[in-house]
Amino acid sequence: SLGAARVMAITFTRAAAQEMRERLHQLLGPNAQAIRLFTFHGLGYRQRWAHPPVGIVSDAESHGLLLRAKERAGSTLSLDALTEAVSRFKRHLDPETLAEGSEDAFAVFTEYQRAMKAHGVMEMDDLMLALLRGYQDGSIKPFDLGAMLIDEFQDCDEVQLRVALHYGQRDTRVHVVADDDQSIYGFRAGLGFHAID
Repeated sequence: SLGAARVMAITFTRAAAQEMRERLHQLLGPNAQAIRLFTFHGLGYRQRWAHPPVGIVSDAESHGLLLRAKERAGSTLSLDALTEAVSRFKRHLDPETLAEGSEDAFAVFTEYQRAMKAHGVMEMDDLMLALLRGYQDGSIKPFDLGAMLIDEFQDCDEVQLRVALHYGQRDTRVHVVADDDQSIYGFRAGLGFHAID
């Protein structure tokens, strides 16, 4: 049988992860502690953090850096529109493919990424992309898993999907639970049932 230490469960919010932890404890007792349980960002934080260590940008820092990037790029877009665009760019493997028709926002995104690098900080979405690239180039070792469960899979973005596929290519049995009617992160590039196709 598969030992609990070779099982990982992923969900999208800390509250959902805590609820899952409580349910697992009810079912398995103390053995539930061996199961790795993360949000996707928690997984990125746990594995990427030490390769090399970076700071996570606070909301206030992010706002200030984005405002300065907007000024440097000469953008006329609102901060709300830029925040949404930056999030959309960060959740794709090749954000340049999204730049056409959004050149203004992409110029701000480029300045924002430069500023974050100069300050030695990342957003959680940056951690996920760095984790995937680390898996792909071998600089970060994936967990040795036999099974992986992803809850609310319809909310996966492109980078998170690639992380899941990376585990599947390593002979990890990847199980997903999805309900397109429950998609809560569509505005943040959640793939819905396209992730399952």
